[in-house]
Amino acid sequence: MFQTPHLLSGPTDLSRIFGLKQPVCMHLKEYDYTTLERLLLASGFTTIEAIYVPPRRVRRFARITVPSATFLRLCKRAEAARLPSRLHRWCINILTGKNILIRAVR
Repeated sequence: MFQTPHLLSGPTDLSRIFGLKQPVCMHLKEYDYTTLERLLLASGFTTIEAIYVPPRRVRRFARITVPSATFLRLCKRAEAARLPSRLHRWCINILTGKNILIRAVR
């Protein structure tokens, strides 16, 4: 299991408080799904799935998480979309939240 701040939701450390666009404090590297998938494949992982976590109001009734290769493809397509920066961040946050959650198997 991997969990890391999403590149488009950041910087998610103190850098944001100082008005910086790149992380310079605690999270020196923030990833997107495409980069993290590439790194995991290069490290010998064979099965890589993004984990969908339903909105909080749904999780109140059922604690469900869904690992899916299809959801990973959807997340990568959303990242690759050519949208204005603010809209792009909003779409990623709606789709995945502020963190990347991945399950990888060797």
